[in-house]
Amino acid sequence: MISIGVVSLNNVKYMELLIKGLRRNTVNPFELLVHCNCISPEFKELMCANEDILKAFGYSSFNKYIAAPANNLFSQATGDYFVFLDDDVYPAPGWDQALLNKVNPKIKCQYL
Repeated sequence: MISIGVVSLNNVKYMELLIKGLRRNTVNPFELLVHCNCISPEFKELMCANEDILKAFGYSSFNKYIAAPANNLFSQATGDYFVFLDDDVYPAPGWDQALLNKVNPKIKCQYL
């Protein structure tokens, strides 16, 4: 299981594309953990429409930046691997398997 954390600054269209890419191009099981800064009703609707893959969802009416929200999200993760993605990423087919192939099982924390 891959836990994918994303912190967005209310980028609804980019987040929608990221989710489409994850659904289409991810081979391994995953869970999505999202925090939205400066949230809009449209962003909340997008999260509700994807609650089947959403493990955690946090939001704020102001910009909390990235570090604190990301730490909070990953404290709720249940995956074997943690991946942070920007909301403007569109994952290519097999992105997750290519990443996992690079993981060295002898090293606990890796930046790839």
